[in-house]
Amino acid sequence: MTDAFQEHLREAEELSAEVLGPYGSRPPREDIDIVTCELIRLGLPLATKITAIPEDERFPRAEGAVADWKYYTAKGALGPGDHPAWNYARGLARVVQSMALGIREHQPTSTL
Repeated sequence: MTDAFQEHLREAEELSAEVLGPYGSRPPREDIDIVTCELIRLGLPLATKITAIPEDERFPRAEGAVADWKYYTAKGALGPGDHPAWNYARGLARVVQSMALGIREHQPTSTL
């Protein structure tokens, strides 16, 4: 994994953790849209990396996360307003977090 990708992975994990904080910390509507765009920007390379791993080598978490990613990015928020938009952002954050974990599970733990 390159240093640039590791930084990208770390950024994705940090944003996901922030979005998955207390539900009541929901930002204003405009900021929810920005956070959602950022989650998609950060998640796309993770999904691409996982799909590049041969299916028989993927961990179940990674396989499920990519399926969820495809669903979430195809459907979008299910309804207008702050509440559905925030739930969508939090769902994306869970998927991004799962993809990041799936990538980390696939990496060798030793450099020997």
